Amino acid sequence: QAAIDAAHTAGVFINCSAGNFGGVGFPAQLPNVVAVGGTDHNDNGGGFSTGPEILVAAPSSNIVMCDLGGGYTTSSGTSFGSPMVAALAGMALSINPNLSPAQVADVIRDGADDVGAPGFDTQTGWGRINLATTLGLVDTTVDIFGTGTLTAQGKVPLVGWGGGSAVVGNSQFQLELDDVRFGSTAILAVGLGSTPVPTPFVGGNFYVDLAKPILWDVRVADANGHADYAFPIPADPNLQ
Repeated sequence: QAAIDAAHTAGVFINCSAGNFGGVGFPAQLPNVVAVGGTDHNDNGGGFSTGPEILVAAPSSNIVMCDLGGGYTTSSGTSFGSPMVAALAGMALSINPNLSPAQVADVIRDGADDVGAPGFDTQTGWGRINLATTLGLVDTTVDIFGTGTLTAQGKVPLVGWGGGSAVVGNSQFQLELDDVRFGSTAILAVGLGSTPVPTPFVGGNFYVDLAKPILWDVRVADANGHADYAFPIPADPNLQ
């Protein structure tokens, strides 16, 4: 326990299988360790260990693996789910190495799919891990549009208008962001603000105000640094 606490203080994220028989075992039960429960292919708890210490669950039933002497076999247990959580933590830290162990645990928890009883339950915790959702939560810095000025984080994303003209009732109008950091959260919004966006629109220019968005969506930037959202322009006199 002293070694685990020292590693945690030094910034090491630690998770461990909860076990398969009854309560959560040692060291998964320790406060500085993320206890991982198990699920089957139907997202059921799978009859593994249960306890209030379990944060999340991961696939642990009938996992295909190499067999000693050649070939493949299957086996079950939370020992298979735990390394999946470790891999997810590693991917999160590869995007944002400044995350603390607690922050890594938070994004894994918040990104999990709630597959058991609503909210927390003692068999799957807050849910079965979800790689895509978790990585979308890693970098909560809002990427804004600009002119591509170089910053410490790279280029400021570029805004684009595609998929049709910005006219009332056009459902193909599309807001695009390019040069967005992979895995970062891009908020795309249209609202009534004080700074005009230089794009043609009925009666004048678009205005963007992230504090009071009229239309908005959140996208996770893809591997090409692109995020987009197509939406209809409502028949709102305030937008004319």
